Amino acid sequence: MKLLKFGIPFFVVLVLGACSMAPFNSSFEMHDRLPECGSKPNCVSSQDPRPRFYIAPVTLNDGVTMDDVAAALAVQPRTTIVTQTDTQLHAENRSKWFKFVDDIQLALTNNVLYFYSASRVGYSDLGVNRKRIEALITQLNENGWIAPDSEQVTTYP
Repeated sequence: MKLLKFGIPFFVVLVLGACSMAPFNSSFEMHDRLPECGSKPNCVSSQDPRPRFYIAPVTLNDGVTMDDVAAALAVQPRTTIVTQTDTQLHAENRSKWFKFVDDIQLALTNNVLYFYSASRVGYSDLGVNRKRIEALITQLNENGWIAPDSEQVTTYP
């Protein structure tokens, strides 16, 4: 009886929420900047100056390409590269249980890698997007691809 009382409304909300997910707008591919985050705490961006959402870009060593970055990102569980050019990348990460989609966008300009990662639905991501980008930065660092002076990057292209 408890399943009917609580399970069915939960299922209805889940299905309706999933049906209302808007398709990803990849407008960053047509512009020079990655998006800033909205007002919900479910996003990080190297190009959003608000401290709550900001994550620092990193400077890559000469010769590191977007293909290298894509390979480092692709090892994260449930992550799929959707589109990629020499300077931009869009990937999707699906949550383990409910298959919610988070969008990851990367931009590479003059060896500086900028990040954007956001949940498509929901209010809070409990820090998942920040942890995802931090894991990517750790992987890039372990591969020896981040320049030693990387922390000094604070400007926006």
